[in-house]
Amino acid sequence: MKKINFKNLSKYLMAKEYIGGLAINDQSLYFVIYSPNSNKKVLAKLEAEIPEGTIVDGEIKNPEALKSILEGIRRSSEIAKIKNLYVVLSLKSGLVYHKIIDLPQMDSKELTGAINLNIKMVSPIKFEESYNDWEIMGTVAKQGVIHYRIAAVFGKKILIDPYLKILTEVGFLPLATEFNGLSFWRLFKENNLLIDENKAYLIAIISADGLDFNVVKSSGLQFSYFQSWQNIIRISPFLSNEGRQGNLNQEDYLKIFTEETRKVINFYFNHFQEVVSGACILSPIYQEDVEKIMKEQFSLPLDKMPDLSYSPNYFSASGAGLRGLISRVDDVGVSLMMVGTEQEYRRRRMVNFIGLWSKVIGVFCIVLVAVYVGVNIFFNVIEKDFIAESNNLTIQLNQQKFDELQEQVKKFNNSLANITQAQQQTNDWSGFFKWWLNNGEELGIQKFVINSLDSLISFRGWINTEEKMLEFKTKMEEYPNFSSVEVPLSSVIKQKNGVEFNLNFKINKLP
Repeated sequence: MKKINFKNLSKYLMAKEYIGGLAINDQSLYFVIYSPNSNKKVLAKLEAEIPEGTIVDGEIKNPEALKSILEGIRRSSEIAKIKNLYVVLSLKSGLVYHKIIDLPQMDSKELTGAINLNIKMVSPIKFEESYNDWEIMGTVAKQGVIHYRIAAVFGKKILIDPYLKILTEVGFLPLATEFNGLSFWRLFKENNLLIDENKAYLIAIISADGLDFNVVKSSGLQFSYFQSWQNIIRISPFLSNEGRQGNLNQEDYLKIFTEETRKVINFYFNHFQEVVSGACILSPIYQEDVEKIMKEQFSLPLDKMPDLSYSPNYFSASGAGLRGLISRVDDVGVSLMMVGTEQEYRRRRMVNFIGLWSKVIGVFCIVLVAVYVGVNIFFNVIEKDFIAESNNLTIQLNQQKFDELQEQVKKFNNSLANITQAQQQTNDWSGFFKWWLNNGEELGIQKFVINSLDSLISFRGWINTEEKMLEFKTKMEEYPNFSSVEVPLSSVIKQKNGVEFNLNFKINKLP
């Protein structure tokens, strides 16, 4: 019997999951969603203006106003019919703190503890009042010694939670929360603009919110720096009288850009001992003057922005949307929200999977019964015709023809018996999957391998902790329908967000 690989079948047997990117700033919001399982084809892109005072410096001041706007977006014809619509939320960079930590190579068991200790030490806000996360970007050489490079992010719960609450209420299910710097990096990387792994590039985005500088490499975001216009005007000593009042002229604008760029380039060189090799600039005004400054004062070659055939205002939402195309198992990027949201996503996937299989089994049984009844009726009609014909036979009946008809009836009866036997041998798996859902709702499925009902069945998946893995194993051992339950120690892989493992077992009787 051919092996059943659930991982490969899932794309056919499970409903498509729609995951969009949503970028929200003080003045507007942008939404981009790509078609699942497509080559980055944009399914829909939507935008809306946010009334002044609704969000101030990233903090939601008028939740009802923002909720009303998001409800309108959710009811848009392009996405209204999507039942479970997930989003990757991209916040303005000023709301998130980004830190780079370099640690010497060590045993993997010690590394996680060392990282957690270091992020607590470098956290710029109270650790217990923050959402925080980290990821290993790769390795770097420092004074001839190889170090792990870890990116850590921090955000205040009191600022992030209102966004997540409103999104959930209007039908956008938050899957991950990041910030514009990471979204820009992903967009540029996916469009092959960060090809050289050893070069650092400056992405400078000037908007109504302020100046957003991000130094990136192919491996990830290296440095993020954001300054709002209000803060720049307050601390800049070289502005004109009108500029100090908030009315920036061209000279003020270009001076601010020059000085802030100089700060970023100098800091990056002093801190990382690396130079910035190129730049991408997006400015709503004075674009040519800004590019001239980069070339003449900083000797930086300019790279083109991604050509996406739509407004650069959607760039951060597009980068967040690209994260939605990554398999949930493979997405280890940082996220500023509760881990429970990832568990809810996996639970919904599990329910969809089992619900679809129940429908498939039900339809199969109905079709089988219909075929059985139809064939049975057909054979009965044939048999009656044959009996009627045999009763009318005369003494001169051709014996050879009689034998042929009798052989056909025998074959018909054998076929009928085979169909009846096939129906009796059909196994109903719905009870097994329902038991699995009720007792292992926190399990994530990677694959099942089933050779036959009598052979050893292999399951590959993940769960949050090793304790929960052992609890589920105990449940299976105590349930009389299962036997030979085993978790090979060599298959257990501990990761940042949980444990991957193999589970082998036999089914004594389908639940």
